[in-house]
Amino acid sequence: MSFILEGATNLQFAEGTDKIFWKWSADGTFSSTKTYKLMASIGKIKTPVLWNWKLRLPPKIKLFSLLLLQGKLLTQQALLRRNIQIHTGCSLCSESLVEDSLHLFFTCTYSTRLWQLVGNLTGLAFPVISDTVLQTVLNTESSLSGPGKDKMLAYMFTTLWSLWNERNNRRSRDEAKPVHVLAKSIQEDGALFFKHS
Repeated sequence: MSFILEGATNLQFAEGTDKIFWKWSADGTFSSTKTYKLMASIGKIKTPVLWNWKLRLPPKIKLFSLLLLQGKLLTQQALLRRNIQIHTGCSLCSESLVEDSLHLFFTCTYSTRLWQLVGNLTGLAFPVISDTVLQTVLNTESSLSGPGKDKMLAYMFTTLWSLWNERNNRRSRDEAKPVHVLAKSIQEDGALFFKHS
């Protein structure tokens, strides 16, 4: 960020009306789009952020996926690290462990079954699990190419979002959807996202 502050602090004074000039644009005007592109071009923005915002998904799923990829979701493990005492155990499969993102989204028996069903319904292959959620997503993104890439990533983030919502519904409302109902909902949501975008 120092390169941005440098541009704002190296001021030159002249007679007349003051004008703020942004040195990284041709016309001197600031825009968040130009700043984003500048930061992306010099590697100040991590890869997942770049393609995540281009997917045909509602903003709430894009924001969720950003938080997920940055490890900012408040799973049981994250809450315990903050010294917040809670009841532990997976809300989806009832396994008695401290819930972390990798278990919740990929290795839980409910999640594993959901990935299989969504794959069967959409015809898309789903990720091979790595050591972390971020690595799983990055490996999936780098293994894809062609026109189906964005659709695969959109279904993947929709599935992750749906798992998070299912987990929260079970924890706060004691409402549980059968895995096949959630899979069908993901298929329908994904079809809507692509139809209306």
